[in-house]
Amino acid sequence: MKYYTGWAFFKLVPYDKLPKKAVIVAGEQEYQETESLLRKVHYAPELSGRINPGKGSDGALAGISTMKQLLYTATIDEVIFCINGLSYAEIFARMQECGNSYDYKIHLPGSKSFVGSNSSHTSGDLYTIDHSFNLDGFAFIRNKRVLDMALSSTFIFLFPFTFFLLKRPFRFLKNCFLVLAGKYTWVSYMQESDGKQYLPKIKRGIIPPYNILESYSPIPEVKEQLNLIYAQRYTPGTDIMLVLKNFKYLGGV
Repeated sequence: MKYYTGWAFFKLVPYDKLPKKAVIVAGEQEYQETESLLRKVHYAPELSGRINPGKGSDGALAGISTMKQLLYTATIDEVIFCINGLSYAEIFARMQECGNSYDYKIHLPGSKSFVGSNSSHTSGDLYTIDHSFNLDGFAFIRNKRVLDMALSSTFIFLFPFTFFLLKRPFRFLKNCFLVLAGKYTWVSYMQESDGKQYLPKIKRGIIPPYNILESYSPIPEVKEQLNLIYAQRYTPGTDIMLVLKNFKYLGGV
């Protein structure tokens, strides 16, 4: 069963009927917020306490440097990471260090859901609820490439009519040929995102996987989530929607 939260991008992870023993990697305040949220989740894990994400235990069960030892000695089943002071790269490193004997979840402060996996065999699975990324599939990659070619050809044909709709029209025309040649794709991950190294490999993009607002840039944690969602839920319709909504910015890069 899938549980949909107020933010449509996320799904609550259904827990097994028998509660597991879990720890939360978070500061004191984030721990309290996450603990309160878990009380509202059916079959939530039984919390054993907190692991401090910084140096030392700071009143927690352990510091993150000794997390592996604690998980083993306390027979913990699940680890919930709060994105607060930890990068995705650090979280993945800790998951890989602790191994595949545990379930892992990631909670973004301010959201009402958990993104996670029951496997640490592959880096991609660590983020996904459905245990797969659409952009890992050959058919989706092929369709993305066909769409890129179709859009580029159409844009070149319509260029005289769309010239005044674009911020950088001549750069846009150049981008059409670059995408047509397979050097770029119209939509791709944000390049400054650390977490993209764990996602399926695709070409560099002209625009990011979200609606561009000149006066606003998402915080790094949100960028990580948007990259993840794009890779996991990709369809050709996703690119079409983003290209149309961000049309005037297609002269970017």
